[in-house]
Amino acid sequence: MALMRVFFLVALWMAFAPVTASAQEGDPALAARVELARELHEIRPLDDHITAAIRDISQRYPEAQRGVFVERMERAFDSERLTALSVDVMAETFTDAELQAMISYFGSPEGQSISEKMPVYQALLEPQLVRLIDQAMMDLRAGRSAP
Repeated sequence: MALMRVFFLVALWMAFAPVTASAQEGDPALAARVELARELHEIRPLDDHITAAIRDISQRYPEAQRGVFVERMERAFDSERLTALSVDVMAETFTDAELQAMISYFGSPEGQSISEKMPVYQALLEPQLVRLIDQAMMDLRAGRSAP
């Protein structure tokens, strides 16, 4: 899951050009969504997600190599540019109401608690899903129907 998050963030970074200031000036609604997206990024800094993903992935390396891996990966990301890109993509993707809802949710104590627990939930669920998928694949190869 962490690796997918990093790949997703890198793909976003490389695939989209940030919304320019002149485009925002020409579209007041877009400028308002950009401000909402910035507010959301203050509540949920992108750096936190990148750091967590890098640290998760580092666990796949021998302990002696983890520090070097983390250091190099963290240097590879231009935090300001990636955050600006994320803000712009959010402003282009979500409506005012959706951004407001995310701000309300992630700004609430419950939303923050859920966000903190989500990696634990995913870590507990993922092995079970992989086991079920593996079993289904073995059944398919053996010509057995699903129970």
